[in-house]
Amino acid sequence: MSSSIHSSTAKAGGGRVLLAEDDASMRRVLVDVLRGHGHEVLAVADGATLMLELARSSRFNFDAVDAVVSDVRMPLCSGIHALETIHKLRPGVPFVLLTAFGDAEMHARAAALGVTMLDKPVSMHVLASAVADAVASSRQRRAARTTTG
Repeated sequence: MSSSIHSSTAKAGGGRVLLAEDDASMRRVLVDVLRGHGHEVLAVADGATLMLELARSSRFNFDAVDAVVSDVRMPLCSGIHALETIHKLRPGVPFVLLTAFGDAEMHARAAALGVTMLDKPVSMHVLASAVADAVASSRQRRAARTTTG
């Protein structure tokens, strides 16, 4: 299980994003794009490591991740399986799924889970917008929990 982890520091307004993409060159591009939009990025190469990193960060700080961006087809654990497992443990964590193999059934499944699914090749502007929306949603939920709890 080879995982390449990249991290960067978030700029003002950016969020903490956990990224899973098995293609190393695509992973580098996505990290650069998300960093360029002010996000702190932790990048991994597969769904199993994605779940491990989210569990590890959440053990110390439940709000350690604002959004997850994940490829759907990856070794060890698909993005959909990771999403379903993570939503059982941390309901509401915003997800953006990326796929080169999206069909109507897969998009319907993602919609039923309340997540955004983008087809590859994806416009980096569209991706950045989806991640910004996910981070904003995460912060709104956190603020609501803080004021009610």
